[in-house]
Amino acid sequence: MIDDDFQILEDTGSNWGNKQGTTYQEILMNQLSRITKIASQELKEGFWKTLPLKSGTGAMMMTRIWIGDGRKEYINSIQCLYDLLLARFDEPMKEKAKEIRLALKEKRKQYAEKGKTESEFIECELKSHRKLFQQLNLLIGRMGYFQELEGET
Repeated sequence: MIDDDFQILEDTGSNWGNKQGTTYQEILMNQLSRITKIASQELKEGFWKTLPLKSGTGAMMMTRIWIGDGRKEYINSIQCLYDLLLARFDEPMKEKAKEIRLALKEKRKQYAEKGKTESEFIECELKSHRKLFQQLNLLIGRMGYFQELEGET
């Protein structure tokens, strides 16, 4: 027998339909909260940072750590929301998503032809994803997912 930190649990399906589980609306609200938190900060390009690190012997060494790209985190979080809502897209959302996707594809081609950097393209991509995020919010509104929450305030 291998001794490790993992314990195998059998899924009997007994919690299926359990009302105490996370609802689809809660998942959407969590993702919207995450996007809002990211968007409320400065969206900076990722970079390497050098920091001093004390070794076990007491000697000081320098170590490099990667500070993530907030712009990519914002884009990825919107893409995640897109994926969560994809099965529920109505015709207006399908049209807007296609329009945004095609415009972004064209911009990528133009940036490549002009020899622009990936970082410059990401700035353009941010604007497109903000439009996409706005459209996803409009879709959520049309779906009426948070109407019950509005009555509680």
